[in-house]
Amino acid sequence: MKSLRLLFLLPLLAPGCEKATAPDEKPAFTTIVWERSNGPHCGPVYAFTASGTAMFAGTTRDIFRSMDHGVSWTALHGLPPTVFFALAASGASIFAGTLGSGIFRSTDSGTSWASVNDGVSDPTIWSLVVSGETVFAGTDHGVFRSTDNGMIWTAAGIGLSARVYGLTVSGTGLIASTTDGVSVSTDNGDSWTAVSVGASPVFSVVSSGSDVFAGTPDGIFRSTDNGASWTPASSGMTSSGPMSLAVSGTDLFAGITGAGVFRSSDNGTTWFAIGGSLTTPLVLALAVSGTEIMVGTDDGVYRSSTNSSAWTLTGVAGTSVNALAASGARLFAGVWNSGVFLSTDNGSSWVAARSGMENAHITSLAVQGTTLFAGAAVGGVFVSTNGGDTWTATNSGLSDTHISSLAAVGTMLFAGTTYSGVYRSTDGGTSWTPTSSGLTNTQVTSFAIFDAQIFAGTYGGVFLSTNNGTHWNSAGLSNAVVTSLVLSGTTLFAGTKFDGVFRSTNSGAGWDAVDAGLSNKGVLALAVDNACLFAGTVDGGVFLSTDNGSHWTTVGPVPSSGDIHCLAVRNEDIFAGTALGGVIRGTIR
Repeated sequence: MKSLRLLFLLPLLAPGCEKATAPDEKPAFTTIVWERSNGPHCGPVYAFTASGTAMFAGTTRDIFRSMDHGVSWTALHGLPPTVFFALAASGASIFAGTLGSGIFRSTDSGTSWASVNDGVSDPTIWSLVVSGETVFAGTDHGVFRSTDNGMIWTAAGIGLSARVYGLTVSGTGLIASTTDGVSVSTDNGDSWTAVSVGASPVFSVVSSGSDVFAGTPDGIFRSTDNGASWTPASSGMTSSGPMSLAVSGTDLFAGITGAGVFRSSDNGTTWFAIGGSLTTPLVLALAVSGTEIMVGTDDGVYRSSTNSSAWTLTGVAGTSVNALAASGARLFAGVWNSGVFLSTDNGSSWVAARSGMENAHITSLAVQGTTLFAGAAVGGVFVSTNGGDTWTATNSGLSDTHISSLAAVGTMLFAGTTYSGVYRSTDGGTSWTPTSSGLTNTQVTSFAIFDAQIFAGTYGGVFLSTNNGTHWNSAGLSNAVVTSLVLSGTTLFAGTKFDGVFRSTNSGAGWDAVDAGLSNKGVLALAVDNACLFAGTVDGGVFLSTDNGSHWTTVGPVPSSGDIHCLAVRNEDIFAGTALGGVIRGTIR
């Protein structure tokens, strides 16, 4: 994903930033203590597996590992940013099945990963299971099998060509839940026989002792003969259609779309709800670790004791946060692939605020009075007039809906696009007009506005318009990839992807490199708070200047969270939107 960010700067006085030092003085010392802000959470969690004391969770972008039964989670590196539908452990190896990228394997508890797709002709992996020394992978068109720890795979599905959502081992047999129902193999996957069990599709199947359970649109069914025959086992359930099943000793757990979590302690004869304080009913995955049950939902991982109905949303916060904006007491975060999230307690907790744009790739946010705008990498501009509760696309006249930046000034709204330059709206986003005359680079990453001057940062330098975007003139840095712009009084700063920070005191007529002490020249975000200028960089560093950019010092340590995509200062706190760790918050002291 390109580093296309718009910064929303909240110029409120922070301790240590009251006044600038003289240009030839080193900056006054300012301490910033960083902490994770508990979100936004990673969105859909599709899979769990355990290996020894480690638990793993597969999400829409990353795999996370927990070493404390789900209390805390850490994003793992070395994997492509894709959806992880399936996880399985085989001895010291962890296998991960993805959307479109096949299978990955780790032999060091998730520290490093390698693609293991020799022989896999179907790149979307929905399910994984281990039987002895053999690993099976369920795909869009049947099953693949590996007998050498994933090095080589062969098709193993005569009689099975449907999408395989789930796999389980029962005795010496293998059972698959598919779009067509349930299929059984008694010869290690060489051949498959379809059996009748409720309605299709069947999303989940799990073994418990000598019994097998399948989640169907008609409820749960049980087999006592390795899948040859099935009987209903859903008494007490208030809803049908389990998407996930898990076993812990003699307890069975079922996650049901729209109804939460149910438990059975009598081998599926009766069930009772244990949703309790679970705030989302969309349960996608279940797992048990010790006495804790983990629930993968559309809002992250919830954790509860197996004997309780009180749930805690854990710290799986592996979102890529690209934009931050404040409106009154509300702080909004724009998230890649997950829409917008809202915090009303200074980042201590976050809730989804994305109705109408749930899976949008948000790149930018802007506030105009009480109206909030969100720009998406695909899908254009969304508007909310009720504090983020609901959103509506507003793209009339917007021929390029790949939005990379937004800015609001007075009654005007500007949208920077990836391919077509700048668009302007004078009616609250209802309609848009292209305003890119003179703009020789049309990949617009950022805006900064002062009185009648509108600056646009692009992949080919900075441009200036003095007539509300009707025409643009080059304002320098034409060889730089400008990722961010910010004004401190009448001084303009430009952050660049490869060349550090530049400063102009004459509206872009001339620029000076200001990078003394800036050891990381990959600057993706800038923010200003009175005399404090902050720079967020590639690989997660944050730098501070208190002398108008002449000198920089690191402020940290910043929790490992990948690139810093955006920054915002509010009261005594600075917020950083990161590539891997959601929002982190630093207290300025």
